[in-house]
Amino acid sequence: MKAYKRFLSYSYEPFRLHFCGPQDDASTKLVDDFLKGFDISAARLNRVARDFAGVYPYLELIAKKNKLEPLDEQVIEAYWIGNNLLRQVTVEDLKNLILQSFIGPGKLSLSAGERLAAGVPGRAVAHHSFHVLYVGSVTQTVRLAGKLLDLCRVGWGRVIAYGGEVIQVKYRPLIVKPNDLRLGRDEAVKEIKWNKKVLPKVMENQIVTFHWGLACETVSEDQARNLEKYTLRNIDAVNHQ
Repeated sequence: MKAYKRFLSYSYEPFRLHFCGPQDDASTKLVDDFLKGFDISAARLNRVARDFAGVYPYLELIAKKNKLEPLDEQVIEAYWIGNNLLRQVTVEDLKNLILQSFIGPGKLSLSAGERLAAGVPGRAVAHHSFHVLYVGSVTQTVRLAGKLLDLCRVGWGRVIAYGGEVIQVKYRPLIVKPNDLRLGRDEAVKEIKWNKKVLPKVMENQIVTFHWGLACETVSEDQARNLEKYTLRNIDAVNHQ
């Protein structure tokens, strides 16, 4: 069940905001019950995971290229944080993913999808930052631009204080200018939400990841370096498309 917890830790806040995932009452209750610690079957969790239209296709692709299951924990880590599994996914795979998974009713139009697929940058990797910085919202529930890009990408920062329902971290914000994305050189202090159903414990000096302003999990120095590496790679790819 650890893999499902990890999947939902990153997916929970956009799900709660109605940006991604199933929006029926039964699915909402199932997710909340699971995070509260109730015993939920893998089959029911799988059905919910498949309804995350902007996430699950990437998990399927990464899994297929590495002969794993979509909800294998290493596959989930590859997409949200980044690891060596991403080496097996090519730019051509990403183009096909857009054409096969992101076009249709409630998603992109055929012309928009074909245009997006044709323009995939040559150095792009199948990481969440690619979806945020290049693809955007395929269901059109939110327009990803400006400061929202920093909210939607998975950020990371070192804990400097915590209490109640908030955590303060030092992190490098995403600077968005016309045709120029970059991570800020100087660290900024950011206050993020702390939902203890998602992240039960935290300590000062730990590194935490966050998505849409919600703390997701604590990560190691190596994992933080991976997250930075793949984020920077997609920033560079988008800047030079």
